[in-house]
Amino acid sequence: MTHQVTVNTDLLRHWQESQEVHDRSFHFDIYCLPLKARVAHNALHFSKYVGRLARQGSSPTDGTRKTITDCALIALSAANALRLNLGALVPPTVPALQEADLLRDLAIPTGSLADAVEKIDHLEDYGNKMAESIQAIVHWVIAAAALNNLNLDAAIRARRGQIRESRTHIGLRAIA
Repeated sequence: MTHQVTVNTDLLRHWQESQEVHDRSFHFDIYCLPLKARVAHNALHFSKYVGRLARQGSSPTDGTRKTITDCALIALSAANALRLNLGALVPPTVPALQEADLLRDLAIPTGSLADAVEKIDHLEDYGNKMAESIQAIVHWVIAAAALNNLNLDAAIRARRGQIRESRTHIGLRAIA
């Protein structure tokens, strides 16, 4: 029987709402891009995180936890760009991850997202591939956080704080 990880959908909704405010305040250059460019930018971030995991390995380290946190923030941003209500779309539990599958289970939806973005360039039908890829990455984030004993709420707040300190604020009030 596959172990499951519980999802706090109320917290997921809060993260998504606060990410919208954060992105408008600190990433306006990306926030105002056309949808295809914004999702392509997110896909590049996810590719970077796959590379990070491949370089550092999948054992629980500060680097792995930072990658999971960064992936969470970009997944929330991508969901907002696509107008996905994660609180309604993500089930109350997701399958747990094994350490050996950490890299693969992020690489697969990352590749699917890149494929969907590329299909736009070729005027091909990409269906729901973008939304499905982002949902799969959110599932991965939740399961990877559990696997690595990462308090995702605290990690998201801390990472946003680091970003706030390093970026120019455009005058909108940001939520931690």
